[in-house]
Amino acid sequence: MSSEAPQQPEPVPVANQAVPTEPVDSLLELRGVQLEMLRRAPNLIVYDDLHVRVSREVQRQVESGSDVNWAAVAEAVGATVLECLENNTYDQGKRSWEYNFREFTWDLPNRLRDFVSEHYPKPIQPNFTAVSNYMWIVKDDCITMRRLTTGRFKWTQEMLAKATRLKEKGRDNAFIAKRLSPQLYLASHEFYKKKVMALNYYNIIDGIIERGEAAINIAKELDLPYHIVHQLVLKRQAKEHSGTWTKIEIKKLLDFVNSAKGRRDWKHCASIIGTKSSSQCYSKWLHMRD
Repeated sequence: MSSEAPQQPEPVPVANQAVPTEPVDSLLELRGVQLEMLRRAPNLIVYDDLHVRVSREVQRQVESGSDVNWAAVAEAVGATVLECLENNTYDQGKRSWEYNFREFTWDLPNRLRDFVSEHYPKPIQPNFTAVSNYMWIVKDDCITMRRLTTGRFKWTQEMLAKATRLKEKGRDNAFIAKRLSPQLYLASHEFYKKKVMALNYYNIIDGIIERGEAAINIAKELDLPYHIVHQLVLKRQAKEHSGTWTKIEIKKLLDFVNSAKGRRDWKHCASIIGTKSSSQCYSKWLHMRD
């Protein structure tokens, strides 16, 4: 009597099975194909890959010459629209996108933003496969679009190099900001604020104010928007109004007093000094006289 263990049936290679080569029309048809394959080869493992079914349906629609109808895709494969968007890997015919400041509009970025806000609210990270399929724009370009049009501007080596080249050509910062990103252009105050902090323009403005320059002239000299310079000047003046007097301010006060010949218009004196109120000018003069 033989003691050998009964032989197990060998798995049938997938390549020998009657795997359909045409797109499957529906979920029921796919199930039927799977059942037939299992009947012929009981040891065959069949994987129900959603991304395969979704991609086939998307391909069928695209090759028919129509835009992708995601509701129809979802119905055909028995999944939700978002699941289909997240699982489709067929991307033939997707458009490309790049930032062109001459042709830029906010239509596409707003559409992308609304989709992300609806399906991936913070702190959930967006699924850019789904974003790309929804926009029908190349995935990397969707990532770039979101980076350039949403939230704070993020510098890359490419952006820094481009900004440097434009600056070397003598372009001002407003020109550079507009060409780097629409978000940077609209929120350019952040760009300039960083520039002010990085180059320590506060000290430079202090020096210019002591020369008695107007804010509009300071803005032009430093290649900064007027409203930013005006805010810095106000901060500088507020600091000086605290009571500290510079040598230049004291000299202006003495020059005014010596030229006034008895007529002491302290409002006029304050306008000449530019960083002190009339009462501060009068108080300082009384203190110096004593």
